[in-house]
Amino acid sequence: MDMILKEELKGEKMLVYPGSSETDVFIRYKPLLNGIERVVLAGPKVWTSQEHWNLSPPLLSFEEALPQCDSVLFLETEPKIQETSYESKMREALQAKKTVYLGGSPEFLSRTSIPQNMVTRIGHEIFDYQPAIKEVAPVFEIPVPIIYVLGFGPNTGKFDVQLELRAFFLKNGYSVSQIGSNIISTFFGFPSLPSIFEDPRLSIRQRMVSFNRYVYKKYTEEKPDLMIIGIPGGIFPLNSVMFEEMGEKAFLACQAVRPDIAVLCSYAHPFNQDYINELIQICKYRLNFDLRYFAVSATGISILPDTQESEYTFYSSEIVEKEFLSKKQYNAVGVYNIMQSEDMRAMCDAILSELRNNF
Repeated sequence: MDMILKEELKGEKMLVYPGSSETDVFIRYKPLLNGIERVVLAGPKVWTSQEHWNLSPPLLSFEEALPQCDSVLFLETEPKIQETSYESKMREALQAKKTVYLGGSPEFLSRTSIPQNMVTRIGHEIFDYQPAIKEVAPVFEIPVPIIYVLGFGPNTGKFDVQLELRAFFLKNGYSVSQIGSNIISTFFGFPSLPSIFEDPRLSIRQRMVSFNRYVYKKYTEEKPDLMIIGIPGGIFPLNSVMFEEMGEKAFLACQAVRPDIAVLCSYAHPFNQDYINELIQICKYRLNFDLRYFAVSATGISILPDTQESEYTFYSSEIVEKEFLSKKQYNAVGVYNIMQSEDMRAMCDAILSELRNNF
């Protein structure tokens, strides 16, 4: 059974394997971590160079990093690495008397041969909603502002944006209730999206109602000033061949709880007004929100012609700015560089201004 961290990890030094552009949030948002004193990122030998991910500091090898830490978090990642690498390194960590966490999809968590009592599995919270015979309303309105963070797929910086928003609103004195798109959110003190959308027992309507009730329950328990919700997956297929990102989670979530504000996170590639106009139409008529905040990651994507698999390219913030973001405003849509703190602050300021004017 998947586990959710409930207590602060006071003073713990943690190794994250494999480190990547997405797990770099452990370093860049360290003040938000739930009591962890230090994080070290390690990766396979082919990844252990600063140039591969544009990370600072660069990745260490697993063997270098292990003695420095009390615990090890093994994560399912994109691009994937060999599962035998996880197994051998988990056994090495256990032999060194380290606490071992294992995070990923249910399929990934079930494939390890390590006994369940030897590792803590980090997964999505279970929310088993049982509807009453007669409901007052099919969906409940949430009476505080809802901010969604969505994206085109993995490696689009969605979790970075979620943490930026969290840090900004907490710093400005607002109480924040949050649900993350990534299971590592539990290490930052808030849960990831529950496994509602993956439950084969539920119909589409039941998934929508269940998600609505989950968000409403969280609101009633925490009484926050606002809610920030990260939506996993993409918003549409990336091409006519690859269909793993159909955008079903985004569609269901937006029908169940309409966001007041949404940030759409993108891969790095050239943009123009026609492209933005098409995204505006998709967001309005499929996802039920007005697109005003468009955040660009430092990751480019291409589809390999032979295998039809995704290939990622990792750029510096300066290259993203120079090559792709020559224009920062397309009519009502602001475009922001996720890897530039000035851009993220400007985006957060604009969102706060909009909330103050409308609520």
